[in-house]
Amino acid sequence: MDLIKKISLFVKDNVDHVQDKYLTIYEDVSKINKDIGMLFANIHDIINFYANDFNARIGSHFNAGDSRDYLKVIRILSSFDAMVKDSEFEFCLDENYKDVLKNAEPHLKMNGGSDLPVDLPRFIIKEYDPILFLKSDNKFRKHNQKSFELILIGGGSYANVYKYKDEDYNQYFAYKKLKKNSSEKEIIRFRQEYNIMKKCENPYLLKVYKYFDEENSYNMEFCNYTLASYIKENNTKISKETRLSILSQFLSGIEYIHSVNLSHRDLSYNNILIKLDQFQNPFVKISDFGLVKDDTQKLTSPDSSIKGTFIDPCLQSFKDYNFKNEIYAIAFIIIFILYGRQNPKKDDCVYPVIEKCLSSNLDDRYDSLQDLKSDLNKYLASF
Repeated sequence: MDLIKKISLFVKDNVDHVQDKYLTIYEDVSKINKDIGMLFANIHDIINFYANDFNARIGSHFNAGDSRDYLKVIRILSSFDAMVKDSEFEFCLDENYKDVLKNAEPHLKMNGGSDLPVDLPRFIIKEYDPILFLKSDNKFRKHNQKSFELILIGGGSYANVYKYKDEDYNQYFAYKKLKKNSSEKEIIRFRQEYNIMKKCENPYLLKVYKYFDEENSYNMEFCNYTLASYIKENNTKISKETRLSILSQFLSGIEYIHSVNLSHRDLSYNNILIKLDQFQNPFVKISDFGLVKDDTQKLTSPDSSIKGTFIDPCLQSFKDYNFKNEIYAIAFIIIFILYGRQNPKKDDCVYPVIEKCLSSNLDDRYDSLQDLKSDLNKYLASF
């Protein structure tokens, strides 16, 4: 029996109903093989269904039914991995999800529920990005001489991000590669993202190094965390001074972006990266310039749909995006950095600043980042 038929039977035996939401996440996989797209969607659906409860029950008791479902997912992943190994359908799982399941497996029980040790890693839950990826190519060659094994660390709708260790420098680098079957417009936007980041010289923006035309890919500096994962892992340990330092770096990076007539348009907890130095001090690196607005470029069409993570309800058209829309996202990031949560509270010392950034009347919002920073510094005196 050929591999395609084996995959079809495997999916028929192991997949029930899948939510449309998860099928949408794996549309690009489904274009290659519909059964694998359905399998990935089903696994993502099941893991995420229990993920919040799993995180909350670390250090206590995880229900028996939930434990059985996680053990079933682990078995399915292992069996499918063995089936497609060394084929065009070889796959990999998001590093965080892989780490959580691997560490949890010895503690999961079929009956009676499971006691989860307090030191287990937690899920960094992905609701709208894939956690399973086809390994169409897990190597790249530098200067046509040395090849590097790539370790998948993240991915989105149009590109995957890997890390690799370059022994010449004895350090890790990141590598971003456009997915196969990308449209001409996506290729142009991807190259434009690299070109803009290459031109930007600022310590708080992610540094990119070289573009590889044959692969539609480029390498860049490696960061240890996203802002989301750094704060989630360290929230109770981050000092006031460190939070203020992260905030200052972030705003300095944004100030530079705006000074060169760019708008990021996709600021989020995952697009702001954290790089640790040898003393574990965090340094901000703003990344993902795929949706950046550059007044010298006219790629965005007049009827482009509004994209991004924090969607400003006042924004009518993506091409009209400006500073007053950018500070809508900036407000949520300020709160997240200072308090480790997503929503502002009225007793927050910076609430008047946040309220002004989020005003439903654009005329009431700040006219400049300098004005925002001036007010912020005033209220932060009582932080």
